[in-house]
Amino acid sequence: MAPTLNIVFFILIGFLFVLSFSYRQYALGGSDALLLRAAMALTLCADFFILIAEKHAVGIVFFCCVQFVYNYRYGGARRAAALGALALALTTAVLLAPQASHLAGYEKAAVVYAACLIFSVS
Repeated sequence: MAPTLNIVFFILIGFLFVLSFSYRQYALGGSDALLLRAAMALTLCADFFILIAEKHAVGIVFFCCVQFVYNYRYGGARRAAALGALALALTTAVLLAPQASHLAGYEKAAVVYAACLIFSVS
């Protein structure tokens, strides 16, 4: 994408993040609002690294962190810990697999993110 369009998208995402502070009444409680804002802040960081800095692997790692926050929010600490263990095992497998040697860093991070996302959806 064109750099100007990336900046426009990032500004729109930043606006949505700021807008999220006005919707506290929809949160389930104080800690729920905090978790939602933390997830939004991590999403904003991920989008910055992907759209502006063009550090795709770092952006994907931030998106994995977003999944941890959502798993903690919806399933508690046990579910978030299970996701962490899964992500760690998959990361180790991807990094050590001989077939993965030709993959770029962002592709390896994307495999781990896919596992996090599938775990979250389940």
